[in-house]
Amino acid sequence: MGLKSTLARDDSKIFSDGRIAGPMPWVIAIMVFLTILASAAGVAIAASASQNNETLARKMTVQILEEEPIKRNNQRTQIVEYLRKLPQTESVTPLSDADIIQLLEPWLGLNEDTAFESNELIPLPAIIDVQMKVIADEPLRIQMLSEMQSIAPSVRLDTQESWIAPLYDLMRSFIYLIFALILLLAAATSATVVLAVRSALDTHRNTLDIMHLMGSTDSQISRLFQRRVAVDAFFGGAIGFIFGCLTIWFISSRLNNLIAGVVSQISMPWYGWIILALIPLLMGILSIVIARWTVRGAMKKIL
Repeated sequence: MGLKSTLARDDSKIFSDGRIAGPMPWVIAIMVFLTILASAAGVAIAASASQNNETLARKMTVQILEEEPIKRNNQRTQIVEYLRKLPQTESVTPLSDADIIQLLEPWLGLNEDTAFESNELIPLPAIIDVQMKVIADEPLRIQMLSEMQSIAPSVRLDTQESWIAPLYDLMRSFIYLIFALILLLAAATSATVVLAVRSALDTHRNTLDIMHLMGSTDSQISRLFQRRVAVDAFFGGAIGFIFGCLTIWFISSRLNNLIAGVVSQISMPWYGWIILALIPLLMGILSIVIARWTVRGAMKKIL
């Protein structure tokens, strides 16, 4: 009982600056805060890529490049009828000339008046959006293109995969970069704990020698440091988690005000919040393990 009470009293003094004044909990709070932000970004990007990948992969675009307007419209009508009869198609939506002009306006500076006036110089293509029930493989695409070319020789069949692939490659690169950043933050947290524990060992070397003379074991001394590190780590982790969640909420509220597009489609799924809640817990456990490993290694050198 006397040994345990001595350890309890020394536990409150093992870090001279105390829990709140010491640097370690605040450093851990910063590490947890950055880890929360990095993990939230990674989870949101991965979830967005997973949700939109299959939907975009099932989309196709048919273009008819016939210059003569009447002939082009007739070909569009026939191709729409052909596509709607296919069992693999879910929906077929032909774009009107006004819709096409709206798409071209940011690139060519056209409006409804100038577009029709310059139609002879820049013929507007006929565009048809196709949503497939399944992802069209290459044999199906070749068959569709061949049958549509018999109706309109100038037809083109484009898949969303052809232009969306570079975007998903970029998103995957971001995920890898975020994962590497999380590993670096975990390594930095471990280094912080190691430095703090070694500093405490050097500061209280005489106290530890007396504990050994009184019969304290390495396991008892390790548990003493583990308790102190656990309090500091979980305190700092809680602070970092709170500020991290507040920052995510602030950023999300600003993103909701943006125009609908790729950015506004990136959101945090429900399981992402569970992952974020585990981060301070895992950081605390990591700190405890590193503290125990550091003290055991130092005790072997001392003895």
